[in-house]
Parts: sequence; C-alpha cells; structure tokens
Amino acid sequence: MHFVFGRYCNYKSNQLMGVNLGAPVIQLQVPFAMMLAVVMLHEKFTVLQAIGSTLMLGGAFTTQANTGNNKNQPLASTSKPVTTSTGPAGPHAKHKPTFQPQVFSGYMFAFGAAACYGASPLMAREAFLHAPGASTVAGGCLAYAAATLVFSLALLKPGSWQDIKDMKFENLQWFLAAAVLVAISQALVYASLAIAPLMVVTPILQLSLVFRLFLSQLINRDHEVMNGAVLIGAFTAVLGSILVSIPTDELATLLSFPVPVAEFLGYRLAGR
Repeated sequence: MHFVFGRYCNYKSNQLMGVNLGAPVIQLQVPFAMMLAVVMLHEKFTVLQAIGSTLMLGGAFTTQANTGNNKNQPLASTSKPVTTSTGPAGPHAKHKPTFQPQVFSGYMFAFGAAACYGASPLMAREAFLHAPGASTVAGGCLAYAAATLVFSLALLKPGSWQDIKDMKFENLQWFLAAAVLVAISQALVYASLAIAPLMVVTPILQLSLVFRLFLSQLINRDHEVMNGAVLIGAFTAVLGSILVSIPTDELATLLSFPVPVAEFLGYRLAGR
C-alpha cells in the first residue's frame, strides 16, 4: 500500500505538478488516517482536531490558487525550445522552457498517494496493537520485503530493464538517495507507531512539508512553483497538523483558555 501504490502515485504527482503543489495535497493523508483511526481503532476525535483537519484541507486547496502567477515558475521539459535570429548567442540560441504544471492529473495522483499513505500507518498500528512485543525492525523488514516482491513484477514489463539501464547516473543517484532516506524514515515511523496512537503520530509527520518547501528551492528551484498561495497553504496545513496532534487539555492549559472554551475544544465528536 505504501511503497508500491503510494510511492508510485507520489512520484507521478511530483512529475506532473512538482513537489510544492503536490505535497500539500498529499497532506490529506492525515484526515484520511484520522477517519480510519476513529472508525477502526476507535481513537478519540475532538472539536480541536476537527478544526485542525479543516485547516489542513484548506491549506491543501489554497496551494492550487494562482499556480501560474509565479515569476520564478519553472519550466516544463515538455515545452518546445524557442530559437531566435538575433542576440549575442547567435541564431540557434535556445530559451529555457517554462514549467507548466498539469494540475488536474497531478491532483488525482496526489489524492491516490494520500489515500495509500493514510491507510498504511493504520495497518502498522493494528499490527503492533495485536503484538505489542513485536520488533519494529522485524516489522519494517517484512514490509520492505513485501513491497520489493510486489514491485519486482514491474520488471516483467517489456522494456523495463532497458529503461533502468538507460537512466543517467545524475538521475540514478537521486533515486538511490531517496530510497535510503525513505527506508530510514519508515523505520522511525514504525518505531513511533509502536508506542504512540496513530492520531498523534500521523499529523506530526506532516511537518516534513516545511523541509520539502525549503529543499525544493535549494535543489530544484527551476522546476517548482513557489508563490504566496503555496506558502500560505503549506503553513496552514502545518498549523492544522499541529492542532490535530496536541492534546486539547494541554493546549488549553498552555494558552490559559477559559473553561467553556476548553470544554468546547475538547468535546468528543467520535471515538471512545
């Protein structure tokens, strides 16, 4: 669910509309995971978490506003180069193509990744609840092995091996680095799910969006959309994830909320 279908949808979304636009939509994995946690694990869902979920949804959709208004907007490899007969570069000079995000199809794949990413932690949490003494390393190894076996079937497709062999080293090293980081990340996720509720773990993970925005500008500035809508939407989504993960009583104490407000925010909408 995570490494095969979710990862494929994530990669495809990044290809179609970039990380900055796709990542906030993938954040919707949190409301999806929370819904599953309430329905299947009977975890608590309060008014404060509902507010946080609303902010996350709003943030995800805000990033899609004004996607074409960014001056530094990157440019699509599918665009045709333009030649000019004047200028110091000569008659065959080529302008850099501009990135045109394919929002609708990118949206669909991002939603697919969100659904897969939201469901997979539930499965891991369910496993640890039924086997509290299970090793997180053993669980991770089983998950990685299962994903490898399933995804290896893709190699049966004609031309798959040749596509891999034809990949340039400059591209290959990024995929290999991503694989190592994802493996380490999932190991830490399994360790956290072994000791903490899904409702707490999943929203905290969404702080990764901040790192994505920073790294996208540091590494891949020419192929990402960055504008005010992206920033507002991203940080709104992060704020929502924080509200979802913080216990209501602790937040009320920290901010000295009046008793009626604290009781309202802590009102249980679902779960036990």
